[in-house]
Amino acid sequence: IDHCQRAALPDGHPDQYDIHSNIAVRAFRLNCEASKAGLKSIGREDLRVGAKNVIFGSGYGRSPEAIARQLQEEGLDMHAADAAQVQQAIYDTYPGIPPLQEALRRRAHNPCWVKNAFGRLRRVIPSNDRMTMGELERQFLNFPFQSEVADAMSMALYHLMSHPMKEQLGYRCVLQIHDAVILEVPVRSLDYVHDVVLPECMVDKVKFQATDLDGVPYPGSPWYEFTIDRD
Repeated sequence: IDHCQRAALPDGHPDQYDIHSNIAVRAFRLNCEASKAGLKSIGREDLRVGAKNVIFGSGYGRSPEAIARQLQEEGLDMHAADAAQVQQAIYDTYPGIPPLQEALRRRAHNPCWVKNAFGRLRRVIPSNDRMTMGELERQFLNFPFQSEVADAMSMALYHLMSHPMKEQLGYRCVLQIHDAVILEVPVRSLDYVHDVVLPECMVDKVKFQATDLDGVPYPGSPWYEFTIDRD
């Protein structure tokens, strides 16, 4: 959690923690600062891109071979052994991940449901077919992450669409793309929407607690919020 919160700090901030760069440096035992600038100084920015893809792919159970194939298709020279090395560095750094993933896989078999921090349920009907169950396990691995971001975006869009100053400010929501929203804003309202409305609707009003896989908040969990980038 500390790493995630520090990762949101701007480049150059003394407390920023670049998760992807740190994993790349650790995996390949590189002699440079664990940052974008550090990897660029040794001409290996590609390893950060690779580490980022392995981190995301590992989150829903993709194998090193599958991740490496995708990276090669995108023009990155990373092989299965490299991806496995990065994956091991992830698990060494965050040893709570494998037990969590195993618990999520088991829930696809029994009790056949999982609930996220916003209360959304994913239910499945178990099958005797091994390939079908493998796919359901992958969906359960992915569910806590993708569904929570999707629910957070739905809440943020609701707040943007129903904001009491929307008509006065004259902005409109043009498009949502995954975890991003595109707005059209009159120049006269740009600073206020950028500085006030977006943080209010996408951060301050979209809070959640850490929960178990039944969706029950852990005792004493603080309220968390996402950060946003505004371009």
